[in-house]
This record gives sequence, C-alpha cells and structure tokens, in this order.
Amino acid sequence: MIYRHHKIRNLIRQLADENSRQAGVTLLLALLVLSAILSIAFSITTILFIEVRSSNDLIKTEPAIYGANAIGEEAIFNIKRHTCDAGNCAYTTQFNNKVIASAPVKTSTTTPIFQDRIPAGGSFNTANTYVFYNAIAGTSSTTGSSYGKVSISYLDTGNLGGNNLIIYLCEFNPSLPVDPTGQTVFSYHSVACSDPADSSHLQAPGNLPYWIQTAYSLTPTASVNFNLDPTKQQTLLLYNPNSVNIYVKIQTFDADGVTPKGLPYVGQTAVDINVSNAAVGRKVRVTVPNSSN
Repeated sequence: MIYRHHKIRNLIRQLADENSRQAGVTLLLALLVLSAILSIAFSITTILFIEVRSSNDLIKTEPAIYGANAIGEEAIFNIKRHTCDAGNCAYTTQFNNKVIASAPVKTSTTTPIFQDRIPAGGSFNTANTYVFYNAIAGTSSTTGSSYGKVSISYLDTGNLGGNNLIIYLCEFNPSLPVDPTGQTVFSYHSVACSDPADSSHLQAPGNLPYWIQTAYSLTPTASVNFNLDPTKQQTLLLYNPNSVNIYVKIQTFDADGVTPKGLPYVGQTAVDINVSNAAVGRKVRVTVPNSSN
C-alpha cells in the first residue's frame, strides 16, 4: 500500500510539472504573438504619420512655389530692365499673410558641382566653352581668375561605349597684349585659346604657351584633374566628335585647390529665391541673360 501511495503521488507530481511547463510555453507564445502584433501596429502607425505629414507638406508646398515663382518674375524684370540694383529693389515679400520670402540673392557663379551636356558631332570651333575669371571682382579682363583646380568627369548614361570626350584647357595672362607680328616683347601671338595648334606665342625673348593640356581624351567613367594658376585666366573647351551625347560633371575649386567654387556665368545672372510657408521651404533659381535692352 505504501509503495502504491508513493507511485500515485509521483504520478500526480509528474502531471503537475507537465501542466506547468505547458502553461509556460503557452504564456511565452502569447507574449510573442502580442509583441508581433504591437510591432506591426507601431510600424503601420509610423507609416501613417509620415503619410499624413507628407500630405500636409504637399498642401503647403503649392503657395510656397507660387510665391517663389512670383518673386522670380520680379527678379527677371528688375535685371532685364535695370530698374534697380541689389541694394534698392523692393520685392514682394508676403502673399495673403501666409508666404514669407527672403530677399532674392544674386550670384555670378554656378554651384560648385556643375553638370552639362556635350552635344554629339562637335568640333573645336563648336566646343562647349567655360571661362574662368574673377566674377565677383567684376574685373574679368585684367585680373587672375583665382581658381586653383578643375575636375572633369563622365556621367555614365549607359550608352557611351568607347566614345571619347576631347578636352582643351587654355591658361593665359589677361594683362598681356596680342601682337600677331611678334614685335612687342611679352605679347601673345594670337587671341588666347583661339587656335588649337597655337602653342608658342611669344616671339621674343621666350615662350608663353596658352595650353595646359591640348586634346586630352577622357574615356567613359574616367575623370581628369587640372591644377590652375590663380593669377591667370583659363578657358575650358569640351567637344564630342561621337554620334551620341555625352554628359559631364565639372567641379571647380578656389585658389587653394580645396575649397569648392562655382563656374562663372557668361552673360548671365542667377537669382536664388528661398520661400517658406508654414515651415515648408522651396527654392527657385532663375538664370537671367544680361541685356542692355
């Protein structure tokens, strides 16, 4: 009887332990399921908040864009008609008590990283031309450019194949005269950068080469860097003799060769307009051709 009693008690303990373990597993599974549901709920809530905020910003964007475009129209009129200078322009700064616009900022240079298309079938005489001069000083005909470096890179569009981009880089002293006869000491033999074969310009007492690099072929995905003399001016000519367009990225740097600096606009003025509406900001850049008319 004692043996049977112990056996029954052990069996009861075993059953109790099994029930306890099963209850623990059930609790753990319940916690895991609840955690998964909460994670999904939080994820959906986050997405919804982002979408709601984006929709709200989209509603605020329209008046901001209209405000920027309106001030852009004013900037174009002021520059084309010479109605005012940077110090006395009266721009519209408020629209329906909602949109506040900061004063337009004029600039004579592009962004430090400038992208451009080089059309197919080009030649030296039809090359894309980029001039380097001190645009801020306003003395482009007499002083150095203050540029120290330029970098040209391909922008791969997937259709370049084995095409080459032809690069000419010309550097000259803007204060020296041109004397085709060679009678003037320290004078150039021809107009700077006008002749790709013109590599020797000073008749006496020495040599003044224009070209830093002539006909440099830039293969796809490659890039090339040129160090510049900031006391001189430079002209970069790019042409594409191939049958497909080529796209490039041009990066320019200040006299130290490190500080990013944009390319000068030629015959143009850029106006940057920043407009905000209820904390939503929009920027418009207007490039205006300079004209005396």
